[in-house]
Amino acid sequence: MSFQIVRRADGARSATEGSSEAQAVLAGTPIPGVRVEIHADIATTPIAIYEVITDKDGNPASSVVVDSASNIRIKSKDETIAKFDVAGAASEFIAQRQPTIVATPMVEQGGACLRTVEGTPVVEFKYNNFNTQDSQIPVTSLNPDLYGTPTTPDDDLLLNSIRNAEGTPTVPVATQLAPPTFDKDQLFKGGSSSFSIPFDPNLGALTWYLLGQQTRVDGATQLCEGGGTSGCTPISTDDIYAQFRGSVSGTLKLSAKFMKRGRSPYLKTTPAAIIRTKVLLNRLAGAYRCPENVTLAAACVKRPFPVDEFIKSHDYIFSKPSPVQAKAFEKLRKAYTKRYRNFLLRNYPKYVVVCPK
Repeated sequence: MSFQIVRRADGARSATEGSSEAQAVLAGTPIPGVRVEIHADIATTPIAIYEVITDKDGNPASSVVVDSASNIRIKSKDETIAKFDVAGAASEFIAQRQPTIVATPMVEQGGACLRTVEGTPVVEFKYNNFNTQDSQIPVTSLNPDLYGTPTTPDDDLLLNSIRNAEGTPTVPVATQLAPPTFDKDQLFKGGSSSFSIPFDPNLGALTWYLLGQQTRVDGATQLCEGGGTSGCTPISTDDIYAQFRGSVSGTLKLSAKFMKRGRSPYLKTTPAAIIRTKVLLNRLAGAYRCPENVTLAAACVKRPFPVDEFIKSHDYIFSKPSPVQAKAFEKLRKAYTKRYRNFLLRNYPKYVVVCPK
């Protein structure tokens, strides 16, 4: 006999019973790799129980022959993964040729976001497990009956699989796999939760397939709330201050040379310039350099890098004219300002991202 298992398109959480045209309208994508039990009996006497697995189209991967006079019940082998339970006379199923059985997945995807963990970019996949207990869902690439031919991704049953654009799978880490063997099934905690795997946006997108759903992740995927800045690099302001101090030091040295008998105005202007510069540097504490296509977490903001404000603070060193050798100090100001501006433009982005600490 033949049938097709698909997930509900309306996201309803109720168990599905019966097969009708109305349910077929609700039918969504096929669910591959689900284990199905087919119970056959005649006059309430059990005849046989068959177990099959659905192929990539949600159809039985192997044929089942039943007596046309028998009664049939088609149900989920593991109702913590997906629920469906349909019963009727074998003749009815045969008449429909390929009835659509609408399943209710008990674990659903809840989106994805990017974060940085100890300097390593990771993707956090979220899910909702509607069971009161934990669920164990086979990982496609760890189960030979789901993986098919290792060199042919097209025949894989994507019950639960994370893949790149070339079809190469990524396996969850051991702590995300179910005991006692930790080698075939992924553990999904009851309720709403998530799991993470390393992700390098420069290597392309990843897609997570689960029970007929897909979640795609790339460098433009949003950042996790309060989760840092995946794909971004922290901005160090030490070099800015070192470059600024070079201008201060050079100005004071020239001032000491020319003003041996008088007090230099730069003894007052340089401390004020240092304070102004430190205020700007504090505003950049925790700032990041990010790719242009990164979508920011709600709490993070994108700001212009304050080049002009740094130049203004730098030039406050020369805010008072020198009573001696004025042309020499003006020449020095132009040289130092040009060097400072070029340093900022060469080493820092037009925009920075700042997130709450």
